[in-house]
Amino acid sequence: MIGAGGAGAFQAQQTERTCPAPMTVDQMPCMEALCLAQLSHLEQLEGPWLRLMATGDPTAVAAGLRLMLTHLDSTVAKTHQALQVTQAEENLVYDVTRLA
Repeated sequence: MIGAGGAGAFQAQQTERTCPAPMTVDQMPCMEALCLAQLSHLEQLEGPWLRLMATGDPTAVAAGLRLMLTHLDSTVAKTHQALQVTQAEENLVYDVTRLA
């Protein structure tokens, strides 16, 4: 799971180094937006996940594992779609700049 400071601290460091101004979601490639959203979901689940695992109840632990596997499966499906959208966007930009 995400360590101390979480992805927010990492994103802030990356933004300071690479982006003069924050990008809005409509400017961000689809794949990047998806990855940031999924990372945010995992950060939100970290606390409840740790509390659930600490109970030691086999049923609760099984439910937690099923939740994580379902999240992973959903992320994989969305990743395939986002990759296709990102590639289509890149091809469109390439075609438009070639015509100009």
